[in-house]
Amino acid sequence: MNCRGDETQARREERMTNSDNIFEQDIQEHSIRKKLEAIYKEYETRFAGGEFVFGCGLVKPKLLLIGEAPGREEVKLSRPFSGTAGKNLDEFLELAGINRDDIYITNAIKYRLSKVNPKTGKLSNKPAVREEILSSRSYLLREIEMICPYCIATLGNVPLRAVMGDFSVNIGDIHGKPAKIKTEKQEYLLFPLYHPASVIYNRSLREICRQDILKLRELVNVPDSLADSAQSTLL
Repeated sequence: MNCRGDETQARREERMTNSDNIFEQDIQEHSIRKKLEAIYKEYETRFAGGEFVFGCGLVKPKLLLIGEAPGREEVKLSRPFSGTAGKNLDEFLELAGINRDDIYITNAIKYRLSKVNPKTGKLSNKPAVREEILSSRSYLLREIEMICPYCIATLGNVPLRAVMGDFSVNIGDIHGKPAKIKTEKQEYLLFPLYHPASVIYNRSLREICRQDILKLRELVNVPDSLADSAQSTLL
């Protein structure tokens, strides 16, 4: 009996299987990215003239982060969560043991919300109103279903209300409390968080945010096989 030959053949078959799986994953990821691009193109047409910043990161991730809307720095760099808010987010992700490259990050509203300062004549960010959240909501839900994350973490009231479709909810009441939510086609684990910029304006929230991030770490710290299984049941 040629044990070495059998072992070598088994290894070859294992490598071939792994290669086939990687190739299949690459095709699937390429397909998802093309579909996301199509959604973003539709969005650009719908809201023509806006300063757009679209989502980026790993498709089919364990974690999807959803912010409110891009600001000046995000538009400048064409990247969600840049500038000071981005630095705070990076600190939170580090605390959670999460690599930014391993997640997908997007915004509920994908164009800059701005107003002209009457004193300086310069543009400044403005908060989203109900109509702006609702008009972008269908695109966000399609984006979520395409990415199909294990867990969705909303950052602030705007994405929380956009995802839930409920304008009575308040981040101060349900932050750090995981819940199941259902879109038209799928069900997800939702984890509401304060927006990273909140600690800039209210330092007392820093410890609360830290505790919530530690809870998030426990939620997403599941074996890939379990997360993949949960995602596959949603497809």
